[in-house]
Amino acid sequence: MRSSLVSSVTKFLIADYAISFRHCSICKRVVAAPQEASTSMADYEDRAKRFFVFEQVEPDVFRTSNLGTLRQGSAKAAYGGLIFAQALAAAENTVEEKLKPHAMHSFFILNVDTSIPVQYHVRRVRDGRSFCTRTVEAVQEGKIAFILQVSFHVLEPDSAVHQDVMPVVPSWKELKCMSDVIPWLRTEITEGRIKVKPAVERRIKYYESRANQKNGDLFQIRPTSIDRHIGLGEQSTSRTFYSWFRSVGDLGDCEKLHR
Repeated sequence: MRSSLVSSVTKFLIADYAISFRHCSICKRVVAAPQEASTSMADYEDRAKRFFVFEQVEPDVFRTSNLGTLRQGSAKAAYGGLIFAQALAAAENTVEEKLKPHAMHSFFILNVDTSIPVQYHVRRVRDGRSFCTRTVEAVQEGKIAFILQVSFHVLEPDSAVHQDVMPVVPSWKELKCMSDVIPWLRTEITEGRIKVKPAVERRIKYYESRANQKNGDLFQIRPTSIDRHIGLGEQSTSRTFYSWFRSVGDLGDCEKLHR
């Protein structure tokens, strides 16, 4: 299980304990069968671990049907972050283990339908001793839906290291998750102790519908400020707020899955 603290603009990402990254054979295993929708947390954990398992159609062409996520708004539009991650994983399958991604650029062109398999076509632009370059095209029904450009680099000693200072926020154990907060908040609103604007009421209903889903999320979220997260208090001049994210189940040691 892993915890991280991220801002609304993804400014910070901090692991609250170390994870050892080891090569995971599951990332290389070949599977062709389409993946069914998850019905339990255990099913979803297993499915998440198969996000980067591809059928190799031909050299440098990888196919997958595992495109859906539990909280996706529409089956006709796959979550872009998953498509990005799968394209990166496909590119990683064409480089040596010692090479790690260090620079990426992408273009989202068309929606990806989760009911139709996607093929990731990897082009080997350059293979060097310290750097390798790949271009990946996500193709669905003959059309390019997404393009990723990625550069890989052998890990070397850094000449300079820069990082943000850890923000001062309450710890994970001091906070409540959204699934606990929403029922309490609904009671406060119903009994008139808290009054909200229509826009905030719609936002609360959205969180309420998510909190009531029994098959759950892979991650639990604990905002450091519920008022600011939902919009209960006065509007702040700052557009940055923080939340703890922690996986509910075991994600294993697969480096690709954690990355």
